[in-house]
Amino acid sequence: LLRVSVQAQLSSYSLALADAEELISMQPTCAEGYYWQSVALQGLGRGQEALEALMSALEYEPQNSIFQQAFTSLFEDISAASEGGGGRQSPHSSHRSPAAAQGGTA
Repeated sequence: LLRVSVQAQLSSYSLALADAEELISMQPTCAEGYYWQSVALQGLGRGQEALEALMSALEYEPQNSIFQQAFTSLFEDISAASEGGGGRQSPHSSHRSPAAAQGGTA
């Protein structure tokens, strides 16, 4: 988890995606793996796939406010872009560790 979050914060999205996918393969019910996969996919400009990853994160932790906010924000961006509103394509400016935000450690 730490490595994928650092890669994302350094904008090394390809490496972050590989790390997130490795985490998901080892711990398929780890919601944070899907969250960081989403962050990496957003950084790579793959918004629809990022939204799907966030849906998986929410499936495992539906009450996580960070996942909820990220999903809502990305959904609005994609909707605005599809309507010609030109939603922002960059990932969220603050890649907070969901565990740290929930009082745990990442």
